Amino acid sequence: MVGQFPDGIDLHVRNLRWSLTADDHIFVVTTMPIIDEMKLTNDDRVTYIPFHPQEPVPTGFINFWREFPEILEEHDIDPEWFLLMEADIWFFARPPIHDDPHIIRSFLPQGSYRNILAGAKSIHPRVWEGAQLIHGNIIRNAIDFGIDFSFVHPTFLDKNRKKYEDRFGPITMSMYKHPDTMDEFGLYCALEEKTAIDYCVKALHLRGPECLHRQFPDLYRGGSRERVAEIQKKMPYFDVLLAIAAYYTAGLWGHIEHLDWTKAWPESKRDIDRLLITGIEWMGFHEYTRLDSLRLLMQGFTPNGKTQRR
Repeated sequence: MVGQFPDGIDLHVRNLRWSLTADDHIFVVTTMPIIDEMKLTNDDRVTYIPFHPQEPVPTGFINFWREFPEILEEHDIDPEWFLLMEADIWFFARPPIHDDPHIIRSFLPQGSYRNILAGAKSIHPRVWEGAQLIHGNIIRNAIDFGIDFSFVHPTFLDKNRKKYEDRFGPITMSMYKHPDTMDEFGLYCALEEKTAIDYCVKALHLRGPECLHRQFPDLYRGGSRERVAEIQKKMPYFDVLLAIAAYYTAGLWGHIEHLDWTKAWPESKRDIDRLLITGIEWMGFHEYTRLDSLRLLMQGFTPNGKTQRR
């Protein structure tokens, strides 16, 4: 689902075309204005689905996952496997497939957020749209069970807590402050399907370009160093420079040398290096060149190779 950062759709789709097989099909759910503006057209490997939210939100956030089951039914989407993706996740290596329907394969590393706990023991990692390959039967079973794939409270666990806690013990989620996307589906995988997650890191999360576009649209095509620093203080949980790197790679920012790229987070520098290994195989020349120039700036060099003075 793409609600913001529409200029990243083409890059995202090219990355998926490169990383997946010819037998895989890519569904991009977005709004009709974005389909028109970006001139998106279907072909034998990609289908763009116009989304008309039943409950529009004034902030611009589009709750696609609440209507996920209806979208599958309406468009007859019934694959053997689902690869659940966000638009700001890019593969730096081709993901391997496997044939165990009871194992979810994650192509991002495991985090500490939203893991399911029984007492102090983790019984299942988070299930979300973070480059996770899930067998179609699990998705279909969850829909039949009545699972809401959105952020929902109360969940089926809250409604039947004694039944499940008699079997598993006290059940909580790590770092829980408020409901989040796929909470209920993750609980279903853990408590009903009893799946496991296998981690095989082949993707990276360029977190922030959609959130930044939605909340600070003035930064979409350029901004001052002072404005970037101001927004970074408001959004301390992701590297704003990495989101701008995605904008620059897509050709949205024309000038980026005025920003202090040496302040990019170490994880951001690592992710740029990873993308450069295989990016030439699916990016255009200008996109790849812009990404490579960012690598130099993050190391403290100017585009002509000289050390930057601060």
